[in-house]
Amino acid sequence: MPKCSVIVSLKYAPGLFKEFSLLGNKLSKYSSQVIYVLSKHYQKQSEQTGLENVFYVSSSLNTIEIIQDSFFCLNKINPVIRKIFNKYLPDFVCVYNPHPLNFLILKEACKVNKHSIRSIYLHEPHKPDKYLYGKFGSIYFKIVDFCQALSIGYCNSVVLPSPYALELFKIRFHKFKESVHLVPILIPDTPILSKERKYFTIAGGMNKGKGLDVFCELIEYVAELGLDYHFRICTTSNINAYINSLSESAKKITLIENPAKISDSQMFCVHAESKAFFLLHTTATQSGAMTVAFMNGTPVIARNISAFSQFIIHWENSYLVPKDCSVSDLLEAMQYVENNQDSLSVAARKTFESTFSEKNWEQNYLWLLNSLDLHYNVPAKEIADEDEVNEK
Repeated sequence: MPKCSVIVSLKYAPGLFKEFSLLGNKLSKYSSQVIYVLSKHYQKQSEQTGLENVFYVSSSLNTIEIIQDSFFCLNKINPVIRKIFNKYLPDFVCVYNPHPLNFLILKEACKVNKHSIRSIYLHEPHKPDKYLYGKFGSIYFKIVDFCQALSIGYCNSVVLPSPYALELFKIRFHKFKESVHLVPILIPDTPILSKERKYFTIAGGMNKGKGLDVFCELIEYVAELGLDYHFRICTTSNINAYINSLSESAKKITLIENPAKISDSQMFCVHAESKAFFLLHTTATQSGAMTVAFMNGTPVIARNISAFSQFIIHWENSYLVPKDCSVSDLLEAMQYVENNQDSLSVAARKTFESTFSEKNWEQNYLWLLNSLDLHYNVPAKEIADEDEVNEK
């Protein structure tokens, strides 16, 4: 029987879909049967990309829904997961997003197959600076931290996206004695070409730690100076307070997009149309946004914190500003990008190819392929093409 891999993402995070679906697609090419246990909000993406064997067991679109799912599904999810695992005995389970119910799935996987590899991909293993996200944000991340610790108790493998993530993991989970693997965020290589670069951009989900307030101050500063720069804000978050704070002259040089949903392809366009992408987080472990920016050859302007400096070469593939940067520091970074756009873009793209591209998947997941004893399943078309070459 083929080995069975189960990929879990109970909390909806549209940006993660390209990551865990790549994992599933690669495993299927190595003769593993792949099962997905997901939030129902991934259904459109799943259908568009042709995912098979998908079970939608949660909603969890936002914090309120996560609480509702956790409260109402606590006693219901076990029978559902048990039914799935009775049909598809798991050899490998990978949880790809923090959720209070993850531990139940990992616990059941351990119960039905004690020899299974039970893994969790920890984008954010620890947030030592929770207070930076405000009172509500701090409470939220404390709950996330507790739930992750509960899930890790049923894991025998942890996957971390960066060296800095490993440092944080050792601080928070120093007693963890099972396997730990470093695997950078890997995504399909689908850059958008032939786009005019026009904007200096900030995009994605916004919270107190993302630096939108500083970005708005920068827009206002540039507007006051009368400089010929254009900005873009693209987010599904509620940003009315920030937008209302901008003067009319600042709004005139800013493209503001605030839809209910943003698809991956739309976000890729946002990156491709940017001269630089701003990452003004004051605290982070890594950044999926930086990965997408580099894929499109877009340099980033980021605070000099470990999350970004571990992949950014200052003045070569992007620009680092001080953690306590001023608007004049940010303007200086913009001017540098403007004057060195071509060389920065080429270097950013090379960083993507060497670190974050899907072509690096095999070397990063060799430990998993060996553990499951998986071998590449050559498609019939490849065999036919090879036979045709040999005949010639």
